[in-house]
Amino acid sequence: MTAGPLFVAVTISDIRDVAVAITRYRRYYHACIFFKSAAQGLQICEIGLTGDIACRKFKPSEHRRYGWAIPPIDEKKLEQISDLCEAVDAKRVPYAFRYSRSTFAFPGGAFQAGDKTFGLTCATFVLAMFSTAGVELLDEASWQHRAEDYAWQDDVLANLLPRPDLAIPADEIEANRQALPCFRYRPEEVVAASQFTSRPVPMPVAEQAGKMIVAHLERSFEILGVTP
Repeated sequence: MTAGPLFVAVTISDIRDVAVAITRYRRYYHACIFFKSAAQGLQICEIGLTGDIACRKFKPSEHRRYGWAIPPIDEKKLEQISDLCEAVDAKRVPYAFRYSRSTFAFPGGAFQAGDKTFGLTCATFVLAMFSTAGVELLDEASWQHRAEDYAWQDDVLANLLPRPDLAIPADEIEANRQALPCFRYRPEEVVAASQFTSRPVPMPVAEQAGKMIVAHLERSFEILGVTP
């Protein structure tokens, strides 16, 4: 199991097709995809708590808020992921804790849910996008339950999903409640796994590399004076 340097020092201009990125909003880490559009330049493709997938132009002033890395993946697959980002723009996939291998139809962009799942988180959105291109980042069979993941799921279920301003349908919130407890694939583990040349990455390796990602990101925030 080998990887390139985690968070190798690349500039925004080095991104030719795709990079996998991470940031933090308050106490929640968030994974997303940077991709190059021929018409719009560098964009961010991400899914939010409402399940809305959105692509927006990357603002130069945002570079201090993100850590990113270019996956060591075949260029044609990166091009496919970049094209897929445009295909899924403005679509909605429900927010869902439980995940099993899922994909998007290409080139149409329709969500194709895996077994016993109905949606995605920010982290599993990245997994599904890469899976569509035939790249499995994480070894799901190696995953184990973690008490801190249950605490995170309970927190999101109690304090984020019911927010009136999000207007998430009650049946989707209840479906997430019924899905617990379930495995969690963390944003930092997905970002870390994207850097390995040998995939899919087993949980112990992804977990340890994910901690390095978080440490690097937090140190960057400290040095740059960023308050997420």
